[in-house]
Amino acid sequence: MVDQNKSNDRENNSYGKEFFLGSVIGGLVGATLALLFAPKSGRELRGDINEQVKDRTVDMKNQAYEKGEELKEVSKDQYISLTQTISEKGQQIGDRVKESKQTIQDKLKRNKEVIETASEEIADTVEDAAENLKH
Repeated sequence: MVDQNKSNDRENNSYGKEFFLGSVIGGLVGATLALLFAPKSGRELRGDINEQVKDRTVDMKNQAYEKGEELKEVSKDQYISLTQTISEKGQQIGDRVKESKQTIQDKLKRNKEVIETASEEIADTVEDAAENLKH
């Protein structure tokens, strides 16, 4: 049993050494990686943040300018289209007014002719009646 205890102690001692050695190596690797990837100083970090904000602001300004130009073109196209439509509709209304005016003038002329003809017929009838009364 004593031999087994010694053997177990050696194994435990060996595992302990391996664990300790692994911990030291892991710590060294971790420390090295931490130094390599350590955060930047406050000044450097603020500088990076300022640069990123500046870049994003420039990008947003450029996007806004592009959208503004697009809206300007769309507005211009719509203005031209609307102007053409209004012009066409105005011309159509003008043509209808001219047609209506001409139709009214034609009807007035026909009515005037009918009235003149009727007046002449009435005048002739009155003259005939007056002559018949004389005889």
